[in-house]
Amino acid sequence: MAQIRTARLCAEQADHTGLRAWTAGTAALIAEWSPQNRMALKLTEQAARLAPAGEARIRIAAIEARVAARIGDRELSLAALDRMQRAREESPLHDEVEQFGGLLTFPPPPAKQDYYLGGTYTLLGKHEQARHHATAAITAYRSGPTEERSYGDEALAHIDLITAGILQGDPDGATTALQHVLDLPPQMRIRQLGSAMVRLGGLMRRTDLKGNRTIRQLADLIHGYQVIDGAAALRSER
Repeated sequence: MAQIRTARLCAEQADHTGLRAWTAGTAALIAEWSPQNRMALKLTEQAARLAPAGEARIRIAAIEARVAARIGDRELSLAALDRMQRAREESPLHDEVEQFGGLLTFPPPPAKQDYYLGGTYTLLGKHEQARHHATAAITAYRSGPTEERSYGDEALAHIDLITAGILQGDPDGATTALQHVLDLPPQMRIRQLGSAMVRLGGLMRRTDLKGNRTIRQLADLIHGYQVIDGAAALRSER
């Protein structure tokens, strides 16, 4: 957030609306994964008022849709998905921020935007749509330019596939997706991935999933990841 405050100051000094929108959107992303995730909605509202047509406006709608789904506001999430679709159909305006590339862009499907859609539909419980978009995101990242890949996005998209596999009666597919996560070296295990695995661990305790041998094996693997991840986190704090 200190970096974001610096970026916001730069945006004010430059009087650049596109950069103001980007900083508000990025602050919302940080807040989304924090205990104060409701604050993220206020930040997306601010960003939406500033974002020019094009990638910036699509990005803000995507962030809002996922945040709203995460806090349980289904109606707002679906409305944001509608705004995202409308934003994708608009003629983009020139925005110098996007020219820098990398994290300052929000490229069209089937990579980054499909990743966001997969995560949102998972949180909404629409697992067939989640599986479709998560698979599209993973495929696009793997087949696209190396410099545009995001191992974090790919790993979290696999979490969506695991969730869909468990709840749609495909534990073998969930196991295959989980292996991709387990194969990530410790230095690539981003904090959001740990949070996602905790949610998966909670899902595995549902009574209607008990009794399935593959589900039990999945639960053991997820628990093992959490134990190792927690031990690594303790070591890093000392």
